[in-house]
Amino acid sequence: MFALAGRCGISESEFYMTTPRYFFSYVNAKIEAENERYKDNWERMRMEAQLVVQPHVKRKIKATDLIKFPWEAQGTITKEDVERIKTKFKLK
Repeated sequence: MFALAGRCGISESEFYMTTPRYFFSYVNAKIEAENERYKDNWERMRMEAQLVVQPHVKRKIKATDLIKFPWEAQGTITKEDVERIKTKFKLK
């Protein structure tokens, strides 16, 4: 567990002075920030690719025409999903 704290930049004394709730909140925030930085880097590369490709194609392309990332997937809610949720929570 202390290795995780060290990876997040928490000193040994800080680690022993924190509560488990604070520690895990801090670690989750660090993980979320790392994920956002990862996504930002990929989106920046996609934008650069769009700028490089655009002069060589006739029609205007969007960045999402080149690649769509898993975190951009939008699901649609079907009637079956609504019915399943209503029965699960016993709604009318």
